[in-house]
Amino acid sequence: MFSDRGELEADIAMLNRLGFTGPKWTFKMDVPISEISCSNRKLLCDIVAFNNGTPIVAIERDGAYHNEEFQKRRDEAKERILAFHGIRLWRWWNSASNAEHQNGGRVFRRGIKGLFYALPGTLRSDYKRQCNCKVR
Repeated sequence: MFSDRGELEADIAMLNRLGFTGPKWTFKMDVPISEISCSNRKLLCDIVAFNNGTPIVAIERDGAYHNEEFQKRRDEAKERILAFHGIRLWRWWNSASNAEHQNGGRVFRRGIKGLFYALPGTLRSDYKRQCNCKVR
């Protein structure tokens, strides 16, 4: 994974300040796709938010390398796997993330709360869930 661990920890701290705290909400960094789905692809998610042990949202920090064709294909595969398993995805650029930490996370707060608080079945991504596997 290319995201800096300190940046990911800062994102989790911002989520905690927004009220996403334990025991209901837990966060893990650099999570293999195989840990949250039945896929055996060798892909990682930067941060995964779990609600009472169920993966709900994957948060991806993207840099300039995500404009490269090879990385775009990997991102698309990851998005399909997450959607197939009903896990919502939040993608944002490293530069936007860094700016958010400077201004208190106003944009982050609006976007991420919509993903966390939307009722099941209300987001377009929720309708793509097709797998009922049990997460390990």
